[in-house]
Amino acid sequence: MSAEPEDMRCNEVVEIVTHYLEGALDEATQTRIERHIEGCRGCTHYIGQIRITIDLLGRVRTDDRGEPQSDELRAVLREWRAGRPSSP
Repeated sequence: MSAEPEDMRCNEVVEIVTHYLEGALDEATQTRIERHIEGCRGCTHYIGQIRITIDLLGRVRTDDRGEPQSDELRAVLREWRAGRPSSP
C-alpha cells in the first residue's frame, strides 16, 4: 500500500472520480487529482477500473440485458456495498 500524497486523500479522489473522468472539474482540482494519482498506485488502479467499467457499460444496449442479468448485477452491487466479495 502506498502512502497518500498530502495534497489530496484517496477518499476525496473516490468521491469525485466521475467528475474527473468527465473533465468537469476546475483546473486546480484536476491538477490536485493528477498530482495525487502520480504518487498513489491504489488510486491509479481504481481510476483504471472505473475507465474500463465506463467503456464496457457504454457498449451495452438496453435490449442486450435481460432480467436475469439485471438481477445478477444488482446482487453483485449489493454485496460490494456490504463489503462482501461476490461469487461467480
